[in-house]
Amino acid sequence: MRKFFTKLRRFVIKQLGGYHEGEILREAMEDIYTLVRADDILKRDENGNITLEGKPLIKGQVEGLKEQADAFLKSQLNKILDREFKHHVNLQLRKATTTEQLENAKLLEYTWDVVKTILKNIKNIQ
Repeated sequence: MRKFFTKLRRFVIKQLGGYHEGEILREAMEDIYTLVRADDILKRDENGNITLEGKPLIKGQVEGLKEQADAFLKSQLNKILDREFKHHVNLQLRKATTTEQLENAKLLEYTWDVVKTILKNIKNIQ
């Protein structure tokens, strides 16, 4: 899979005329991968309002998200998923014979940590 993305990256760079077109390359890659932009995520704007997809959320919506995050963090499903991720990371780490395989296992661990951190942050929105 990595070879595919390397070839795709080289192709895009060649089509755009090289690295000096960094902004165009970034935009082309965003179009290819439909990347999520900062305005698409849950965040606090400069006025202190919580926004999602660039639109402010009302207090009830924010409270609902907080309750959902809290319920999920306390759920049996979360505990099961946490153990599943840890188990799969451990399996990958034990099977790894290359640096790339070790990095992939750690990336899986990191991804799960990001999900848990986001949920905790949503739960603790003030």
